[in-house]
Amino acid sequence: LAAADDPGATEIMAELGYWTAVGVANLVNLVDPEVVVIGGGLAEIGQPLLSVIEAGYNNVMVDKDRRGQLSFRLAHFGERSGVVGAALLAKDRAP
Repeated sequence: LAAADDPGATEIMAELGYWTAVGVANLVNLVDPEVVVIGGGLAEIGQPLLSVIEAGYNNVMVDKDRRGQLSFRLAHFGERSGVVGAALLAKDRAP
């Protein structure tokens, strides 16, 4: 619905982007990454989600100009990213 410019869906996407951006800004202040990867079920929304998160981040992040450019990307494995990551970690730690 957001892709079809439904007003309610657009409002929800903007709110989702804002609150996700608040969380991202807090994480950036803690660990200073160069890339933020969005995975899980949220990744299924795709580029529209990245756009609202990036816009929200640019509005809420203090001193963003003092940091390097932050890149937002979608996880390659989408909603399976956590499971794939856990499996690879287990494989790496197996005797």
